[in-house]
Amino acid sequence: MSYVLTASPKFLDTLDNIVKGLNRAGFSDNDYKIAEPEKPKEPQVVVPSFEQGDLFAPQKPESETATEDDDLDSSKITFLISDNQQNANTESQEGNLDSAEESSNADVNEIVKKVEAEAEKETSAKNQNNKPQIPTELENQVKTYKMKDVFKESAKSLKIPQFLSNDTSQELTNELFTELQSQKLFESEELLRDFKLGNEDSNIDFADVETSMYRVDLDEANNNKPTFLKVEGRTHEAIINYILDPKQKAHRVKNCTYRIKNIIGKMYPIPDKEIELFISHVLERFTDEQFSDLLNHEYSYADKIKKKIKELSNSYKEKQFLNMVDKDLIFTEESYQLPAEIIPSKSISGLPKSLYEKEGEIDGFEKEVINDVANLENVEFWTRNLERSKGFCINGFINHYPDFIIKTKKGKIVLLETKGDHLDAEKKIKLGNLWASKAGNDYKYCLVYKERKVDGAYTKSEFIDLVKAW
Repeated sequence: MSYVLTASPKFLDTLDNIVKGLNRAGFSDNDYKIAEPEKPKEPQVVVPSFEQGDLFAPQKPESETATEDDDLDSSKITFLISDNQQNANTESQEGNLDSAEESSNADVNEIVKKVEAEAEKETSAKNQNNKPQIPTELENQVKTYKMKDVFKESAKSLKIPQFLSNDTSQELTNELFTELQSQKLFESEELLRDFKLGNEDSNIDFADVETSMYRVDLDEANNNKPTFLKVEGRTHEAIINYILDPKQKAHRVKNCTYRIKNIIGKMYPIPDKEIELFISHVLERFTDEQFSDLLNHEYSYADKIKKKIKELSNSYKEKQFLNMVDKDLIFTEESYQLPAEIIPSKSISGLPKSLYEKEGEIDGFEKEVINDVANLENVEFWTRNLERSKGFCINGFINHYPDFIIKTKKGKIVLLETKGDHLDAEKKIKLGNLWASKAGNDYKYCLVYKERKVDGAYTKSEFIDLVKAW
C-alpha cells in the first residue's frame, strides 16, 4: 500500500493528477482511497442552570452581591501603543510566519528527498537484476526460467533500440511546479493529442449489418457487472415507435447518438465528446427507413461506427508518427535490455541455442523457421519474444512485438516476425523496416512468409540466406 502525504497548497491538483494516472494504468476507484479531512467537533452548548429561589425571601444588599470588578467593561479598555512598538509586534508576527513557512518547506523537502532516494534505490535494484517484478507472496508459485550461463555475458551487454521522444513534464518542488525537459519511451497515444474525430470523414457503409437489439443492465447477482439482454416483442416495438414518432424527429439524432455511444463505450484517449459528435454526424444523414433499420441492428451499427473510428485514428497516428520521425521529434536509442529471467505462460524446450532454460510456446510455421535458424553455424543465440508488455516492443504508430530476437556471432541483432501466407501485415512491415533504418546497421527486421511474395517482406528461403550472411 502507498500513501501520498503533502503540505503543499496545490495538493488537490497533485492528487487529481495521480488519480488520473492510476485510472489510465487500469486502477479503478476501488483500488485507492482518499482520506477525508477530519471534521471539526461541534462545540458543546452549555445550558446555564438557574436555581429556584424564594420569591418572598429578603433581598441582599447590592453591595454584598456585586464587586467592584463587575462594574468594569473590559471591551472598553484601551492601551496606548507607540508606532515603534506596533511595528516591532508586526515584524515579530511576520517573523513567526516566515519561520513556520520555512519549517514547513523544510519538512516537504525532506519528504521529497526520501521519496526520490527510495525510488532511485528501487530503480537501481531493478536495473541491476533486470528481473520480472513478482509479488512476494507469489514468488514460490510462479515458475521462472533463467538465462543460460553460456550466453549470459553476451546477452546482458545488449541494449536494443526503441523509439523515444522529448518529454515536457513537471517536477514538484517545495513552492511550484518546474517544467523539465527529458527523454522518455514513446507511446502511440501521444499521437492523438490533437486528433479531432468530429472533423473526420463520417461516411460508412452499413449494407452488411446483422439484426439485433439489446439492452444493457447491471447484474446484481454478478457483482453489478454489465449484462446484455436481447430486446424483443412489445418492448422492441415500443422503442422503435417512440424514436420514429414524427413528434420526436428533432430528438431522433440525439436519442440514437446516446444509445450508440453507450454501446461503443470509451475509446481512450479520444474524448467522449468527440465520439458523440462523430456519431451525430453519421446519423444526421439518415432517412426514416435508415433509423428504423438502425433500431433493429443497434449493435451491428455500433460495431461499424467503432471500426470506422479505429481506422481514422490509426491512419492519423501513422501520418503523425512518420511526420515526427522525419522532423527528429521521435528517434531511436538503445534502451531495452533482455530480462535475466522470463515467465512464459506456456513453455517449450529442446531447440538448440535458446537463450533461456525454457522458451515461450512456439507452434507451426514459427517452429519450422526458428529451428532452421537455430541450426545455422553463425547464430549465437535466439529467444522467443514475449508479448503484452513482457517482451521487446517496436513502439511506433502501433505496438509491435516481433516473434523472435536473434543474435549472430558477428553481433547483428535480427528481429523476426513470421506470418502465414494468408495473412496481411503491411503495417508491421512498414514499422519494422522503419525501425531498422533508424536503429543502425547492426539491427535487422524481417517479416517472413513461407512462399508469399510481399514488398518489404521475405520468403523463408530468402530469410535463411540473409541470416547466413549476417
